[in-house]
Amino acid sequence: MPDLKENRREDADAPTATSGPDVPPSESAGKQWWLSAPYLLICVAVAGLGFWSGPKLARWYRYTPPVIQTGERYKVALRGDEPQLGPNDAPVTVIEFSDFECPFCSRASEPLLEAIGDHAADVRLIFKHFPLYGHRRATPAAHAAWAAMQQGRFWEMHDWLYKKRAELDGLPAEVKRLGMDGEPFGAQMESDEAAADIDNDRLAAGLIGVTSTPSFFVNGHAYRGVISRRGWNDIFEAELARASALIGAGTARGDVYGQLMADANDRRNVSSIAGTPRDKTGTP
Repeated sequence: MPDLKENRREDADAPTATSGPDVPPSESAGKQWWLSAPYLLICVAVAGLGFWSGPKLARWYRYTPPVIQTGERYKVALRGDEPQLGPNDAPVTVIEFSDFECPFCSRASEPLLEAIGDHAADVRLIFKHFPLYGHRRATPAAHAAWAAMQQGRFWEMHDWLYKKRAELDGLPAEVKRLGMDGEPFGAQMESDEAAADIDNDRLAAGLIGVTSTPSFFVNGHAYRGVISRRGWNDIFEAELARASALIGAGTARGDVYGQLMADANDRRNVSSIAGTPRDKTGTP
C-alpha cells in the first residue's frame, strides 16, 4: 500500500504554479505597496473633488429657470451720466437699482457681472442708486460710489462697497489704493450734486414701482432678487432673440433699446407688482 503520509509530504514540497517569476516575500510586499500608491492618490483626489464640487453640482441640479418676462416693458428715467458697463450700442440694456448695504444685492452682483461678461458685446449694465432708508450705511456708501465715479473708479468702489457691506471704515486707504485724489474725493462725497443724483435715482425707482433691492429692468422687463449666472444667460438669450428680430427688420443695434422704449410705460403702480420667482440657486 502506498504511503499516503509520504505522498502528502512530497506534494507539500512540490513547486506551485505561478503567473511570474518567484519573488521573495519582502520584495513582493514592497512592490505591492508602491503599486498601490497611485491608486491611493487617485482615491484621495476623487474624494477631494467630490467634496469641493458636491455643493456646486447640487446647485446645478436644483436649477430652476427664471420666469422669462414677455409682458409690459417699463421705461426707466435716465439722466445719461449713470455708471455703465458695456457698449452703447448693445441690443440688451440692464438697469439695476441697488443698495450697497443690502446682502442680496451683494450676492446678486457677481453672477450678473459674470453673465454680462458672457455677452460682452451685446449687453450693457446701467447702475442706479436705491439706498433703502432703513439701511443707515447705504446712503453714505452711495455717496462714496458717486465720488469714485467722478474720478473714473466707480466699478472698483462698487465691488469694495459690496465686500464691506457699505461699511466705510478703511475708505481713505481704499481711495489711496485705487489711485484717487483724496481731497476732492471727500468734497465730492459731501457735494450737493451727489445728493441730487442719488435722489434722482430714488425718484426714477419710485416712478416705476421699485420697492426692494436688487431690482432690474432688462430691455424694460422687470426682474428682482438674486438670479444665478445661468438664469441671467437665459434672460439675455431671450432678449437677444427679440432684439435680433428687430435688427433683422432693419433696426440698428444702437437703436434697439430706444425702439423698445418708444411704447414702454414710464409709470407702474406698486400695488400691481407681482413677485417674480427667484432662481432657487440664489434664494436666501
